[in-house]
Amino acid sequence: MPGNDELTIEFYNFFWSEIGTFLVDSLNYSYFHGELSNSQKQAVITLIEEKDKDRRWIKNWRPISLVNVDVKIGSKAIAKRPENLLPHITDSLWSECFCERTNHF
Repeated sequence: MPGNDELTIEFYNFFWSEIGTFLVDSLNYSYFHGELSNSQKQAVITLIEEKDKDRRWIKNWRPISLVNVDVKIGSKAIAKRPENLLPHITDSLWSECFCERTNHF
């Protein structure tokens, strides 16, 4: 779901070859300066109904923040960065932990 700019993931997929570099530059600028642009910090808060519940009761609705898709793209990129390192880190930590335990016996 798009945020307040109403740009969808389909938009970014279709136009990526034209706008991808600009988006990456914008996100890198924000990352290195520690702050998103004003539009990237905005979200639309709306209510969605819980499935199979009576719509007439407010307790059956929950709020959701719709952030702009460009922020979702940046967040996912940052979250995936350590993905390739984790197996190496956990393997070495597991090996160290296992060796320390076996050395105590």
